[in-house]
Amino acid sequence: MRIPCLVSTLILLSIVSAEETRKTNFIVILCDNLGYGDIEPFESKVHRTPHLNRMAKEGRKFTHFCVTAGVCTPSRASIMTGCYAPRVQMHLNPRNHHVLLPISPYGLHPDEITLAEVVNEQGYATTIIGKWHLGDQPEFLPTQ
Repeated sequence: MRIPCLVSTLILLSIVSAEETRKTNFIVILCDNLGYGDIEPFESKVHRTPHLNRMAKEGRKFTHFCVTAGVCTPSRASIMTGCYAPRVQMHLNPRNHHVLLPISPYGLHPDEITLAEVVNEQGYATTIIGKWHLGDQPEFLPTQ
C-alpha cells in the first residue's frame, strides 16, 4: 500500500476538538470554474444560494483556498488523496493530456488512500454526488 499524503485530511479532522463527544459533520464541495464571488456566501448578488448560505452560517466557511491544478482531474486527485497530482500520476495521461475523458484506460490507482477511506476508519459515513473524473473504468470507480 502506498503512503498517503493526507494533509487536507489532517486539517479537516483537526476541526474536531478533544472535548467533543460527537464527530463534526463536514461536506467537501469541489466545483469547476467557480469564482470567489459566484455564490451568495461569498457576496454574489446575482446567484441566490439559500442552502449554501445556511451551511455557511451554521457551520464553518473557509475564505482562502487554493487548488493544485486548474483543471478537474488533477485537482480532484489532489483533494481526494491529499497529494499533488504528479505524486499520484494524475497530472498527465498519454491519451487526453490533463483531463480524463470517457472510456479513458487511466484512473486513480486503486491502491491510493483517499480522504473517504481515512474518514471511514474514523467512523464517518461517506458518499459522492456528481462528477468523479478520476477514471470511469470499473477498477477506477469511487465504489472501488
